[in-house]
Amino acid sequence: MGGENATARPAMTMIVIATLGLASTYLAVPVDWVRASIMVVGGLAAAVAILLFTGRRRPQDPLPSWLLATSIALVTSGQAVALLGQPSPSYADIPRLLAYPAMAGAVIAFQRDRIRHDRASLLDALVVTVAAAQAG
Repeated sequence: MGGENATARPAMTMIVIATLGLASTYLAVPVDWVRASIMVVGGLAAAVAILLFTGRRRPQDPLPSWLLATSIALVTSGQAVALLGQPSPSYADIPRLLAYPAMAGAVIAFQRDRIRHDRASLLDALVVTVAAAQAG
């Protein structure tokens, strides 16, 4: 187990550095197509990282991670299309709307693994997820 943490630390450091670099570039460059490209790269990289981590850890139920990665990829693609100047309603709305059921499914699946009979915690998690999704 000690060796696993030793190899995870440099990888996590690289992820943090890459994320800070992408965020800085996103804020520094005011060109919409560049921002859309950065958003796609960052979002898809996050989704792929979740899938790779899930594949490496091999949980009993990988569905929550798959749903989380799917929702991140859907929101990312919708936001990138919206940055390209599509008026609303547009094709950008389709993946963003499809992301809600995926996010809700991920929350429910993660909750199912943690607490089997506590519906109040499930509802709290769903409220926070929907509120966070509305802010994005």
